[in-house]
Amino acid sequence: ERAGLDVVPVDAQHTESHTNVMTPAGERLSLYTALPGAPTARAVGTAVAAMAGADALVVDLSAIGRAVLDAAVAAATPLWTDLHDWDGHQAFHAPFAAAGTTVALNDDGAADASTLAALVRDNRARLVVRTLGARGAEALDRHGAWHRVRALPATVVDSNGAGDAFAAGALMAELAGSSPSAVLEAGSRQALRALGTRHLSPLLD
Repeated sequence: ERAGLDVVPVDAQHTESHTNVMTPAGERLSLYTALPGAPTARAVGTAVAAMAGADALVVDLSAIGRAVLDAAVAAATPLWTDLHDWDGHQAFHAPFAAAGTTVALNDDGAADASTLAALVRDNRARLVVRTLGARGAEALDRHGAWHRVRALPATVVDSNGAGDAFAAGALMAELAGSSPSAVLEAGSRQALRALGTRHLSPLLD
């Protein structure tokens, strides 16, 4: 409420629930305690209706995300998607990789520089962003140019949520028309804020 966000619940038999086990280095193991139920027609309709007038769409790597992906592409709105630890081959990830105008992923998977280049060459991506943990982040733009930033010095309280914080900061910078390097820097600043708190932001302390 303080942030001025509207939360629109969707009906589902189950919502996804998992516990993240983190190491001091930021490595994560996700233990799923509940898998999401299949999205209902009503849930899909609610999500599609919420797209109207949006400045950008962030489509999650999920069953409901897949169900609304075609509508998200048809909306002709900047579309962010996070492929997480995609290795370049997993079939479930492929439609998201093809749909995103900005595609994010981390370095946990086997995707290499040629895979990132293919995302830009063969799909809708204008920018592919890869987070590298303590090594910073890099991005490949539509013109084939690489952009890299170092990780900011951090006192790590909890690394959980740093990737989502990075994506939020980078998205806002991109919507403001920032350069790819500035997009990476904005993402890094938000990740730093998340690393310094046990919540996703110091505003929640």
